[in-house]
Amino acid sequence: MTKWNYSEVNDKDRLGVFIGESKKDKYLRKFGMRVYDERCINLPRRAKLSWNWSAFFGGVLWMGYRKMYIELIVLSTLIMLPILIFSDISDTQDTIITALYWLVLGLISNSLYFAKCKREITRIKSLNLSLYDELEALKQKGGTSVIGIFISVLTLIIEIAIYVVAHLYLI
Repeated sequence: MTKWNYSEVNDKDRLGVFIGESKKDKYLRKFGMRVYDERCINLPRRAKLSWNWSAFFGGVLWMGYRKMYIELIVLSTLIMLPILIFSDISDTQDTIITALYWLVLGLISNSLYFAKCKREITRIKSLNLSLYDELEALKQKGGTSVIGIFISVLTLIIEIAIYVVAHLYLI
């Protein structure tokens, strides 16, 4: 656990608190930040594009684990739309759409996660809490969640049910 000199906490430190101690260096590098450069204290406008194997293989489960619930719902909806809208879609086209979804997810997930981190840091800073309370709020809102995995599984079950109903009764 990091011991804080509260007079010297910067946005890079806040980002590390939000991500969680065990994975902060990994994600800071993925976001394009110099981990051990003390001059690098401000967050970049956006993260550099980088690959995330966990998101590629885990998909919405990774999003739930990282508490990215809005992104989870939006991307789950986006994968279902072409399949539901185009009733004459073949199994091959369905497979191509799904494969593209996983590839894009692996490619953009770190950027999506960075945007969420930055949004939450800005929101929590705007509450004008004491620095201690601010860091505690960042820890609570960030990090990981086993419950998020269950939310993801529920989303997948709903998605599969919609897919099955659409193919059995509507298409």
